[in-house]
Amino acid sequence: MNAIEKMKGELTREEAIALGESKWWEGLPAKPVALAQLRQERMCMPFGEFVPIVAKAIGADPEGFPNTALRDPEGLIRVIEAQQ
Repeated sequence: MNAIEKMKGELTREEAIALGESKWWEGLPAKPVALAQLRQERMCMPFGEFVPIVAKAIGADPEGFPNTALRDPEGLIRVIEAQQ
Protein backbone atom coordinates (compact mmCIF):
# COMPACT_ATOMS: atom_id res chain seq x y z
CA MET A 1 0.00 0.00 0.00
CA ASN A 2 1.45 3.37 -0.96
CA ALA A 3 1.45 6.37 1.38
CA ILE A 4 -1.47 8.14 -0.29
CA GLU A 5 -3.61 5.00 0.01
CA LYS A 6 -2.60 4.61 3.65
CA MET A 7 -3.57 8.22 4.37
CA LYS A 8 -7.18 7.55 3.38
CA GLY A 9 -7.72 6.05 6.82
CA GLU A 10 -7.24 7.63 10.21
CA LEU A 11 -3.59 7.51 11.23
CA THR A 12 -2.19 7.17 14.70
CA ARG A 13 0.40 9.68 15.85
CA GLU A 14 3.12 7.07 15.35
CA GLU A 15 1.97 6.26 11.80
CA ALA A 16 1.91 9.95 10.87
CA ILE A 17 5.44 10.43 12.22
CA ALA A 18 6.68 7.36 10.34
CA LEU A 19 5.15 8.64 7.10
CA GLY A 20 6.73 12.04 7.62
CA GLU A 21 10.12 10.45 8.21
CA SER A 22 9.72 8.46 4.96
CA LYS A 23 9.33 11.71 2.95
CA TRP A 24 6.47 10.06 1.04
CA TRP A 25 5.63 13.26 -0.88
CA GLU A 26 9.01 13.59 -2.60
CA GLY A 27 8.78 13.04 -6.34
CA LEU A 28 4.97 13.06 -6.41
CA PRO A 29 2.80 15.67 -8.16
CA ALA A 30 1.50 18.50 -5.98
CA LYS A 31 -2.23 17.84 -6.42
CA PRO A 32 -2.42 14.28 -5.04
CA VAL A 33 -0.02 15.17 -2.23
CA ALA A 34 -2.03 18.24 -1.26
CA LEU A 35 -5.33 16.35 -1.39
CA ALA A 36 -3.99 13.46 0.69
CA GLN A 37 -2.62 15.75 3.39
CA LEU A 38 -5.64 18.09 3.42
CA ARG A 39 -7.91 15.09 4.01
CA GLN A 40 -5.76 13.73 6.83
CA GLU A 41 -6.28 15.02 10.35
CA ARG A 42 -2.64 14.55 11.34
CA MET A 43 0.26 16.23 9.57
CA CYS A 44 2.37 13.64 7.76
CA MET A 45 4.92 16.04 6.35
CA PRO A 46 6.67 19.21 7.51
CA PHE A 47 4.38 22.23 7.43
CA GLY A 48 7.07 24.22 5.62
CA GLU A 49 6.92 21.78 2.72
CA PHE A 50 3.14 21.38 2.82
CA VAL A 51 2.32 25.07 2.25
CA PRO A 52 4.21 25.42 -1.08
CA ILE A 53 2.74 22.11 -2.30
CA VAL A 54 -0.80 23.33 -1.62
CA ALA A 55 -0.01 26.64 -3.33
CA LYS A 56 1.33 24.82 -6.39
CA ALA A 57 -1.71 22.51 -6.42
CA ILE A 58 -4.09 25.47 -6.71
CA GLY A 59 -1.88 27.41 -9.10
CA ALA A 60 -0.87 30.09 -6.60
CA ASP A 61 2.55 31.63 -6.04
CA PRO A 62 4.14 29.75 -3.12
CA GLU A 63 5.99 32.91 -2.05
CA GLY A 64 2.79 34.87 -1.55
CA PHE A 65 0.51 32.05 -0.40
CA PRO A 66 -1.04 32.95 2.96
CA ASN A 67 -0.95 30.27 5.65
CA THR A 68 -4.40 31.48 6.68
CA ALA A 69 -5.80 29.84 3.53
CA LEU A 70 -5.15 26.49 5.22
CA ARG A 71 -7.91 27.22 7.75
CA ASP A 72 -10.40 26.01 5.14
CA PRO A 73 -9.16 22.60 4.03
CA GLU A 74 -12.54 21.65 2.53
CA GLY A 75 -12.50 24.80 0.40
CA LEU A 76 -8.98 24.03 -0.81
CA ILE A 77 -10.01 20.46 -1.61
CA ARG A 78 -12.90 21.79 -3.73
CA VAL A 79 -10.57 24.15 -5.60
CA ILE A 80 -8.02 21.42 -6.32
CA GLU A 81 -10.67 18.91 -7.39
CA ALA A 82 -12.28 21.48 -9.70
CA GLN A 83 -8.94 21.85 -11.54
CA GLN A 84 -8.54 18.14 -12.26
